[in-house]
Amino acid sequence: CTFQGKEVPCVVANTDNGSITSELLASFLEHMDRLELFPRTDPNVKPFLLLDGHGSRLELPFLKYINTEAHQWVVCIGVPYGTSYWQVGDSPEQNGCYKMALTSEKAGLALKKQRHCLPNPRIETYEIVIVVTAAWQKSFARVAYNKEAIAARGWNPLTRNLLDHPENLATKEPEQQPQESQEQEPSDSQTSVAATLNFGSRLSNTVMADIIQNIDREKVRAQIRQNQERGRKALESLKECKKLSAGAVFKSGRAWLGRDVLEAQLERTMKKKRKEKEIVRKRAGEKEKKKQAYLKASSEIAELEESKWSVSQLKALVNHKRRKTDSWQQPK
Repeated sequence: CTFQGKEVPCVVANTDNGSITSELLASFLEHMDRLELFPRTDPNVKPFLLLDGHGSRLELPFLKYINTEAHQWVVCIGVPYGTSYWQVGDSPEQNGCYKMALTSEKAGLALKKQRHCLPNPRIETYEIVIVVTAAWQKSFARVAYNKEAIAARGWNPLTRNLLDHPENLATKEPEQQPQESQEQEPSDSQTSVAATLNFGSRLSNTVMADIIQNIDREKVRAQIRQNQERGRKALESLKECKKLSAGAVFKSGRAWLGRDVLEAQLERTMKKKRKEKEIVRKRAGEKEKKKQAYLKASSEIAELEESKWSVSQLKALVNHKRRKTDSWQQPK
């Protein structure tokens, strides 16, 4: 396609399981950055990307790329749950019609072979392109229906329609009812006394202005402290959650995959690696312990008859050779 006067070549990629990966996402953005599709002359203006909550968006390769200063992207997650309902390709207008058209085209091709009396009227692997091309024209290639699917899911126009889906509404937390104000209304006598005081000029006006400014300053400071504490708790919740998912990001009060999300994922990855290293170290220690016990037992029984071997020596000999798949009982 052509974007802002630049020719953008098509990018084709694949994975073993046919699903998007974090590495592929990063390579797509890198491809666009190499073409300089988005100007980066102003450091305060970054390209924006809105994505669903698929797990690949929260893995390190993608998070590292979008948070690198040289080619930073502002990436936000649109919905915390039910991301499959936001994927236009899974809509009845696209995927549903594609499956029906694919079945029809395969049946039509097999019927043609039967009518031409071919000995084996089955679909060969090289004929997949013929079948898929025909089915594609009746599903994913229909622009008008695709626009309807895009609009129904709230992508364009961005109407947030997916937030009204029953699955997402089921996860909505109940709204807190505002508490009734405990402050009492001033009495008529109090109001009349305040009305008699002169705060409009001279010293009383200066003192009152200082008091109000100080109160406003304290409110601002309190709000800043509250925001800092909320941010700290949100970051802690990201680090402590069992799995870093789109739902966990939303629960922490954010949708932007910024450096705090990257730091949380980095810390989780480091903890996981430390845990794996500790497991490997323990296993190596246990293996070495069994080996030393085996060597000791072997030296002890070198000149003994089998009938005089002790149970501990037998266990040491067996444990070193035992495999995880062995199901026989150890000597007692």
